[in-house]
Amino acid sequence: MLSTLNCFWILKHTSRGIRFATVIEGIHEAIVDAAPLDIDVQLIMCFLREYSQESAMPTLKESKLGAKIIDQDDFDRDN
Repeated sequence: MLSTLNCFWILKHTSRGIRFATVIEGIHEAIVDAAPLDIDVQLIMCFLREYSQESAMPTLKESKLGAKIIDQDDFDRDN
């Protein structure tokens, strides 16, 4: 089995008007498609420094509501 840990920059998509759910659904579909190929995918949602904390907060709150493919432990870190 191949395991991958990937970062994705959600605000690069949502700042262009792409809905959070659309991004997550697309990523989730790719993860499901990879499973039969014996590829395990894990994600880390990242926020880029070029965006303010204030601009990231709505996306962070939305991700906590329903994004089961994102490792929730990462939300508790202060860094």
